[in-house]
This record gives sequence, structure tokens and C-alpha cells, in this order.
Amino acid sequence: MIDRVQLSKRIKDLAERDPKRRLIGSRHHKYELGTCLTEPELAALESSYCVDIPTEYRLFLLNVGNGGAGPGYGLE
Repeated sequence: MIDRVQLSKRIKDLAERDPKRRLIGSRHHKYELGTCLTEPELAALESSYCVDIPTEYRLFLLNVGNGGAGPGYGLE
């Protein structure tokens, strides 16, 4: 799995190629990742919605970020 440092570098490279923010969603996310969640925050989220977050997504939220730039916003 890619980590936050690797992804941040890729996002920074993309931001430099798109200084006028023309890629879809870039004006919204500004090429930034949301903060990572903690285990207690994830546990509270799961409890609140009565769900179990899949392992890979859990790792993403813990190690990469929560929202912000992502595939749904033109980085795919």
C-alpha cells in the first residue's frame, strides 16, 4: 500500500502540473489530503454507524488520509 509520504509527493507533482487548477475537483481539494484518523476515531465511527470498516480502507484512513484529494476528484 502506498503511504502518505509517497502519495503526498505524487499529489505535489500533479499540483505543479496544474497550477490553474483545471483538473476536476482540484479547486475543491487544492491538492491536499485530509488528516489521518486515529484508532479511537475509527472505533467511534464504526460504533456510530454499526459498521466494520474493511481492513484496507482502515489502513488508508490511518496512514494516508481522510478525504481531500483522491480518485473521485480527478487524480485517478
